[in-house]
Amino acid sequence: MLKRTFISVATVLLFVTVCFAQDLITGHWAGRIMDAFDLAYDFKADGTKLTGTVSGSDGKPSPISDGVIKGDSIFFKMPSQSGDLLDVKGKVKGDVLSIAFTASGFDVTCDLKKSPK
Repeated sequence: MLKRTFISVATVLLFVTVCFAQDLITGHWAGRIMDAFDLAYDFKADGTKLTGTVSGSDGKPSPISDGVIKGDSIFFKMPSQSGDLLDVKGKVKGDVLSIAFTASGFDVTCDLKKSPK
C-alpha cells in the first residue's frame, strides 16, 4: 500500500514538474552578450524535448538541435558563426534564463529575459 502511494505521488510530481518546465521555457527570450551582441531564442518545450531557434544581431534565425529539458535546466546545441555546433546549458531562475557556452576558447555567459516577441 505504501509503495503504491509513493509511486502515485512521484508520478504526480513528475507530471507537475514537466508541465511547469514547459510553461517556463516556451516563448521568446532575449539578452545581450558582453553588452555588445544581441541574442534571442524562441523555444518550444514538448515534455523533456526542447526545440527552437536562435537569432543574433543580424536577426536571422538558426535552428537549435539536441534540446533537452531537465527540471529548470536546459541543454542544446546551436550553430556558431564559423558553422561549428556549440554546447549550451541554461538554468531558469524566476524570469531569467542564464545560459553558458564556450566559443573560440572563451567562456560566454548571458542572462536572457522572457518577453513578447
